[in-house]
Amino acid sequence: TNNECNEWLIDTSSLGATAVTLQLDFFDSESSYDFLRIYEGGSSSSPVVATLTGSVQGQPVFRAESSSVLLRWWTDYSVTASGFRISYRTLVTSVCSTLTSCSSCLWNLHAAQ
Repeated sequence: TNNECNEWLIDTSSLGATAVTLQLDFFDSESSYDFLRIYEGGSSSSPVVATLTGSVQGQPVFRAESSSVLLRWWTDYSVTASGFRISYRTLVTSVCSTLTSCSSCLWNLHAAQ
């Protein structure tokens, strides 16, 4: 869809997560006009992990050393593309202080342009 500005907060703090790993399943937007920005934290003042525009090949993985990640997606008024889909996993430290990873994808995010 054109003229969008959306934000999604992935907050895994209630799980005791110490990191979030995002896998980009696909990404296709109008280059230099439509963007997805990934923040390491819960606000747009958090450090930027990545800013994506255009077409991204492969399935890149982004890791945030935080229990929350903010995704901000904005598009302009023209040219539509297929959008994106992101899957994420959390890294949880158990009571015994051993590192374990959630084995299943908790959430899929899909934004069609």
